[in-house]
Amino acid sequence: MKLKKLHIVTFDNPNPPNFGGAIDVYYKVKYLSKLGVDIYLHLFFDHRDDIKELHNFCKKIYVYKRNKSLLQICSIIPYRVKSRTSNEIYENLSNIKAPILFEGLQSTQVLKRHNFRAPIFLRAHNLEHSYYFGLAKSEQNILKKLVYKIEGYKFRYYERLINKVDVIFSLSKKENDYFIKNYNTKAYYLPVFHANTTISTKEGSGKYALYHGDLSISDNQESVKFLISVFSSLEFPLRIAGSKIPGSLKRMVKPFKNISSVCTDNTEELITLIREAHVNVLHSNQATGTKIKVFYALFNGRHCIVNDNIIDDNQILSLCEVANTKEEYMEVIQKVFELPYKGSDNRNQTLKQFSPEVLAEQLIDIISKNYKINY
Repeated sequence: MKLKKLHIVTFDNPNPPNFGGAIDVYYKVKYLSKLGVDIYLHLFFDHRDDIKELHNFCKKIYVYKRNKSLLQICSIIPYRVKSRTSNEIYENLSNIKAPILFEGLQSTQVLKRHNFRAPIFLRAHNLEHSYYFGLAKSEQNILKKLVYKIEGYKFRYYERLINKVDVIFSLSKKENDYFIKNYNTKAYYLPVFHANTTISTKEGSGKYALYHGDLSISDNQESVKFLISVFSSLEFPLRIAGSKIPGSLKRMVKPFKNISSVCTDNTEELITLIREAHVNVLHSNQATGTKIKVFYALFNGRHCIVNDNIIDDNQILSLCEVANTKEEYMEVIQKVFELPYKGSDNRNQTLKQFSPEVLAEQLIDIISKNYKINY
């Protein structure tokens, strides 16, 4: 029987959809609802408390305030999990008979404390221990580095909870292989949900290269430093876009006439920057699956350059230029600036498989085929 109802427990309010995890949840909810699934959304929140728009997609919304007391750090349970605890969530999940999808290990403490008769699904947003070890490696602040490392060790222990999950949905093929190897839980690769439904690239040439990302994250800061070192040896303009531009970054770009920063928290403005760029240059120091920003670049932009850590899906990789070292980035950048962009049938056909509605259909199909849903 086809899926009719679904609980979704999420680590944060997905509205507005302005960072990776929120984007994945928001457009998952939107397109599941569009396909006729009644969504019962349970969200933990801190300062992101605007849920008005979510009522357009959800049958009912339950909100739980995070407890961010520093005392939570003393627990063996990761702080990101421990701070998302509620006395009401178990009863709310039990009152309506429907499968339960947890968004990220951060949202699963109720699963540690209780058993459910309903089938349990988990969307893994990262290999959490690996993600925090990576943040520790990139972080310059000694205290933050220690906090990230401790959180990574806690997540590595806490991850055993996956054994209570019936099915796990991975964001990357590499992570999917990890779950298959280490757990008996069924694992499926389900790419990230996003806003893009049609390809809106412009042919011809743009006048600058663009990097965009959340510049409060240490991995992205390290990538920006790398790209500044690349473009400092070139004459081509580089624009660095983010919702908040750290003062350290502004000081870093100041000596270079061809490098500038653009502060924008407006999605339409960001899409315009992507569309007008001649090339979108992406880089990451962490191999955590296909980054959501690559879909925005490919659906809306011209040329796209990535390193191996940005993507582990060969279909998406085939649509990009690949470079890893500074010298390789310089070589590829020089090459693509000499090439006006021409539309690609291969890009059009490939990206159709990654549209949010197609992904929602896949999610419904996997849940329905694996279980006799009779709710």
